[in-house]
Amino acid sequence: RLCSTMRQNNLETDTISFNAAISACEKGCEWVGALLILSVFAKSRVQLDEISCSAVISACETDGQWENALQLLVVMAQNAMRVGTITSCAAISVCKKRGWKNALQFFHAMLLSRATLDTITFNATISACGKGGEWEVAWQLFREMPRCKLKFDSITCSALISACELGGDWERALRTLRIMVQKTVKSNAIVFNAAISACATGDAWQRALQLLATMDQSKLESNAITHNAAIKACEKGGVWEKAIQLLGRMAQRMVELNATSCGSTISACGKDGMWENALHLLHTEDEFDSVSCNAAISACEKGGKWEMAVQLLRVMG
Repeated sequence: RLCSTMRQNNLETDTISFNAAISACEKGCEWVGALLILSVFAKSRVQLDEISCSAVISACETDGQWENALQLLVVMAQNAMRVGTITSCAAISVCKKRGWKNALQFFHAMLLSRATLDTITFNATISACGKGGEWEVAWQLFREMPRCKLKFDSITCSALISACELGGDWERALRTLRIMVQKTVKSNAIVFNAAISACATGDAWQRALQLLATMDQSKLESNAITHNAAIKACEKGGVWEKAIQLLGRMAQRMVELNATSCGSTISACGKDGMWENALHLLHTEDEFDSVSCNAAISACEKGGKWEMAVQLLRVMG
């Protein structure tokens, strides 16, 4: 309305006034209004810039309008406009919500438009592919970065390791960690948590415990997520003693226990027929939850203690 009033009163509108109007629409989650202003913008003699387009793309993000984001990129390419980090990440964020294929489609569109690709853009695309379960595509993008003369960072590696976790590829997750060491990329707890989780999905409990020990040596703080992932790895590996040790380590370090911590440990005991340990752990909890109770019932079942299982069912009921 303000832009329209300015024009009716013969007041000069420039790039700054149009950008301010688009930004207002972006903040108000009005992507339709942002596109309308952009269309008026394009018909006027005022020159579009990256700020204008990135604001419209961000407005589109609120409603997942990835088609409009892609079309806008084409317009930018046709007008020989620079597609910078702000624009590319905003558009990839839109596409990511609609699936990894759309994010990758936008990434390829950027390549065709000769946009400037940077580490942030790669990180966003790798993350989108990872969340879509396409860890091999994420790995290919990671390997492409040096060819584009780009350096990866801890965010890149965390996204890639998380992708490997979802794909159950723990070996590639550990390979990424080794590359980080070789390239002297600073690691953090988030990266290690993702790597330990990858080991948990891939039945590599020994590797998970080694990573936990490495965190201690590197003086990285291990939290509930770290320990739960390690316990899960021990559960899958059938090493209930290690799972109990990790539970004790959590209590010793005052790391908050939760349903996942206890449930996975009880389940580890149950898988090896250690129903007595499972019941002992269950009774140490302040409150029974369905995860822990179900794991204890399963332990009793495997140990042939159906009476105990029935009692637990009554408690749950």
